Amino acid sequence: MMCTSAYVQEALATFEEMKQNGVEPDTQSYTALMDAYGRAGLCKEAEHLMVQMQDSGFIPDVVTYGVLLRAFATADRFHEGLKYYDYILQHSERDNILCHRLISQHKEQYEYLTKYTKK
Repeated sequence: MMCTSAYVQEALATFEEMKQNGVEPDTQSYTALMDAYGRAGLCKEAEHLMVQMQDSGFIPDVVTYGVLLRAFATADRFHEGLKYYDYILQHSERDNILCHRLISQHKEQYEYLTKYTKK
């Protein structure tokens, strides 16, 4: 976890440095930082950053939602991330492929998802 923690700290420092130097973060910048949080198991921090991103006028894209879905799945909190799965399913077929790839990495959670989507 030390390496992952260092990765998050470095990503956050870079993000803040960009802002201090007058470079406004965009959707990809926010998503990259959310990915760092997610890989460290910091799902709620990633979600909070998405709210900040939206408050700054940026719209999350399917990649952003996929990063959040993977974050929750990786942290064994898949049921909390299902709202992102629902969003991805409502968008183009290409995005469904992305979602299914993420889900296939987490077999146990996939079984839960199968029950959820058949309701």
